[in-house]
Amino acid sequence: MQASVVGVLHSQAPDLYSDLLAGFPAGLKETGFVEGQNVAIEYRWANDEFDLFPALAADLVRRT
Repeated sequence: MQASVVGVLHSQAPDLYSDLLAGFPAGLKETGFVEGQNVAIEYRWANDEFDLFPALAADLVRRT
């Protein structure tokens, strides 16, 4: 069975959200999704370059 993919697309940089990012896989695990086993988490960060959103979103769609 192929792992599920969760896409995370955000307008800013990941360093601003390090605390939240650390808890995200843990929260998924509580619902039965374990990164690297049955789910993959794909992050895309625009770093305040909003014109990148369409390409980043398209990249996530191709991944899933």
